[in-house]
Amino acid sequence: MNILQSSDGTRQATPGQAEPATAPTVDHIIGAPLDQLLAEHSASIFEVTSITDHRFFGQLFSKTSGEIILAMPAGQDSKVRAVAARILLAHYNDLPLGRFPNIMTVTDVVRNGVDVL
Repeated sequence: MNILQSSDGTRQATPGQAEPATAPTVDHIIGAPLDQLLAEHSASIFEVTSITDHRFFGQLFSKTSGEIILAMPAGQDSKVRAVAARILLAHYNDLPLGRFPNIMTVTDVVRNGVDVL
């Protein structure tokens, strides 16, 4: 999430971007309704039909506008989708992933605008 500092040092969301009342925590990412998390992160889910690999759970794209796109397989089980989305959002917020199922791993392709692979 892009954060702007105001003149008095308080945090402000990028214009047009919702921000949770406090910085996200693992408890919040795990416990909040998925629709609420998506709104807080200016995120939307885009269904991908061209990837059929059963090992692909989803991908997060952070646009320069501050919007987040979660590319998720079409027809994905709703519980698997919810867990995968939460893991991706937790990783995006640099939160520890230890409380999430370890059957899913997150791989950064680009981090802070730099290719890492």
